[in-house]
Amino acid sequence: MATKKPKVTDEERQQAMLTHFAGALFPAVAAYIAWVMLRDKGEFLASQTRAALNWGITMLVLWATAGAATLVSFGILSFLPGLVWVLNAGFCIIAGLRVRDKKDFEFPFSLDLIK
Repeated sequence: MATKKPKVTDEERQQAMLTHFAGALFPAVAAYIAWVMLRDKGEFLASQTRAALNWGITMLVLWATAGAATLVSFGILSFLPGLVWVLNAGFCIIAGLRVRDKKDFEFPFSLDLIK
């Protein structure tokens, strides 16, 4: 017998969408605040805010790595932090739009640190 997914309200979708959109500007901070405040309000919000938080942590690690690579290369790789920012913004916008369209979203190469 197939298990039914719980019904997700429009308010939950909107909160998840705003969490993903906020991640474009404040990746780990916005996701952490949303995860702490919304994780007990349903399975959908718990999974989406956890995914956004894991993605935000992954982006912080990538930014730190890109910054270190920039310093080590004496500025030759100075485009890397900007590239990471564009990558983050793009995936956060895609995630927000997918959630708005009533589809679940999983980030493709996110560290799974928060369970």
